[in-house]
Amino acid sequence: MFYLLALCALTISFAPPAHAYIDACTGSYAVQFFFGTVLTFLLPLQRAVRNFFNRKTGK
Repeated sequence: MFYLLALCALTISFAPPAHAYIDACTGSYAVQFFFGTVLTFLLPLQRAVRNFFNRKTGK
């Protein structure tokens, strides 16, 4: 997993400039991307924490 993240970071850091502008409608896409990314990491984490505490208490 570390190598995949490192490869993505290197790919993004060496990308040439796009010379593009951000469209006015891009804001909603950026918000959706942000929430999707956050929820993608938080929901499995919530399940793991819940399973950990349920296993510890014996429920």
